[in-house]
Amino acid sequence: MGVASLVAALLASTSPSVPVQQPNCSTLFPAAAHLEGSPVRRPIATIDLARLRDVGRSEDGLWDDSPFDVSPDGTHVAFQIRQADPVANSYCLGMVVMDVRARGEPVVIDRGGQFLKGTMSIRGLAAFPLGTAKVIVPRWSPDGSAIAYLRSDDGPARLWLARADGGGARPLSPPTTEIVDFRWSINCSDLLIATRPSLAAAEVGIAVEGQSGFHFDHRFSPAVRARPFVREPIPTQWSAIDPVSGAQRPATPEEHLTISGGPIDPRLPAGPKLVSHGSAAWSAASTERYGSPRILKVMDPGGEVKICDDPSCLGLLTFGWMPDGKSLWYVRRAGWSAEDMSLHIWVPGEKPRLRYKVAGILSGCTRAGVDVICTQDSSSQPMQIVQISTVDGHRTVLFDLNPEFRAITLGPVQRLHAKNQYGIESFADLVLPPSHQAGQRHPLVVVQYQSRGFLRGGTGDEAPIFALAAQGLAVLSLNRPKDYFEDPAGNWEAYLRAILHDRIDRRSILSSLDALLDDAIATGTIDPAHLGIWGLSDGASTAQYALLNSRHAFQAVSLATCCEDPNTYELLGGPVLQDWLSSFGYPSWGGAKDAWADYSIARNAARIKVPFLLQLSDSEYMKSLEMASALRALGRPVEMFVFPDERHIKWQPAHRLAIYDRNVDWFRFWLLDANDAVPAKPDEMARWMALKSALAQ
Repeated sequence: MGVASLVAALLASTSPSVPVQQPNCSTLFPAAAHLEGSPVRRPIATIDLARLRDVGRSEDGLWDDSPFDVSPDGTHVAFQIRQADPVANSYCLGMVVMDVRARGEPVVIDRGGQFLKGTMSIRGLAAFPLGTAKVIVPRWSPDGSAIAYLRSDDGPARLWLARADGGGARPLSPPTTEIVDFRWSINCSDLLIATRPSLAAAEVGIAVEGQSGFHFDHRFSPAVRARPFVREPIPTQWSAIDPVSGAQRPATPEEHLTISGGPIDPRLPAGPKLVSHGSAAWSAASTERYGSPRILKVMDPGGEVKICDDPSCLGLLTFGWMPDGKSLWYVRRAGWSAEDMSLHIWVPGEKPRLRYKVAGILSGCTRAGVDVICTQDSSSQPMQIVQISTVDGHRTVLFDLNPEFRAITLGPVQRLHAKNQYGIESFADLVLPPSHQAGQRHPLVVVQYQSRGFLRGGTGDEAPIFALAAQGLAVLSLNRPKDYFEDPAGNWEAYLRAILHDRIDRRSILSSLDALLDDAIATGTIDPAHLGIWGLSDGASTAQYALLNSRHAFQAVSLATCCEDPNTYELLGGPVLQDWLSSFGYPSWGGAKDAWADYSIARNAARIKVPFLLQLSDSEYMKSLEMASALRALGRPVEMFVFPDERHIKWQPAHRLAIYDRNVDWFRFWLLDANDAVPAKPDEMARWMALKSALAQ
């Protein structure tokens, strides 16, 4: 067998594939005209959440490039809109252009392509697969006539070019080459593309190695896949491509300088900087403590450095220069437990001026003239594209991505605030059923572990908050408090060691959860005898710890990842994870039993009588086997589902809708004693009835 055939065989699926169905993209671009006025409202359904339209990332975070790019004259903005189709288990994608002055309907310049998943380098493993969306960043040509972007069609991400007026789109790069980044060149005519050819060569080398057996070493992450990953460093190679002919050449030294941000100024620190009118701006940690809030610094052409050290500078997330080159705009987290986000203007040497604040999320912000364009969402409002004036703070909705929600009834939301026993601020959103009447008390489901922006499905988007509420369940959407540690930490490992010591951080999170549950129960709307909890990742760890240590008793659990137990967690991560965990004192699988006495479900199986629903990715489900086997050996109720070709965050729309529906059914069954199974699920409901009967014995 040749090398190419060998690689294809190793990467091909060995199981029958589901027939491919084309997505229905007729609703990718919403028509809001018929929703104006006072529409008749209807109850929410899980499909409404599964088909939400997004731009950029759909979860809280600003660690990526902005999904927006503004035309050179500042009048138009380009972005990609995305909508899932659970029936086809696919996505609808469209690249659009909007006039930020006229605020009319978007002009579609390209339709199609496939959902691109992100990757990352983690603990030296290259191209580690993620389930989150790769943010597609469009880039205008210097003359404003065209827009370049990445698109995939049954293959690697290729560079595409579309006319800004909607006159056509076409691929530029070869169909076999994965493009990881791109820029317009300094001559304003060519495009610079970044590739990692040695990554593909290393994958071929691993495939060849497999003919004589893979050496089990620090390239393995056994829970993710049964073959090695390529190890970093993998260099990035830049070349230039002619957008007319497609001809390629190596990038010139001058072009490499443009890519890297220009010549190195010895007066400036290393790292990203924004330069305007000879002044450079960058973000820096406010203290030497690891993880401390970031602030803004500026060096003028004369070399004088000014620091934005006002309290309203702390918590910096993103920033940019204003057109005059003398002032900057920035976005920060603010308020109780950083629950708000705010936009400020700062003239170096002066006090910053607040322009706009929201109890929600501002994401992907970029400047257009004297305005800033962001996505915004809040607890009961799905994502919108907004334009915020830096002059007076006036906000205009440029594009309501999900206008259908104006005609959907959502349960009322109440923000709860608490300080835990360590004095750390925390908050949660209490969502009641839309039908709630005074005097009623409802079973409650805790959903974790961020509660910023639209209350969709918790971190990982699997527990449909408003759909649960529509079924008569209250929901407490918990926002994880900041990490707790007593001493400053100088590096990442020291920081992890500090929060791990005596499980102080896990105890701090539980203290916040217990306090906020107390507050929710104190409203008189919650039945404390019927509580459920859901979580993924850190939220699953909180649920695991709460089951053994909370002063509240839970009657039903659903987890999207599971679990930390002494004989599986680090072993299934492979040698590289074992070394990393030991570097900051994580309890070893061969360590003292008391290190796991208050945490391991497997070690405490005899104490656990709550029913578990586990909906896990095929890349992580093995981590649950120690816990599930221990519980099942004692006759405890465990219902497990494994979803193929999934990651830590699940990406497939059909899976998400199925998980939504099963979570609603599960909590209704155990907390509302509802057993009205839909006809499509008689076997599932029969199993649950058997689990309930066994639990009662």
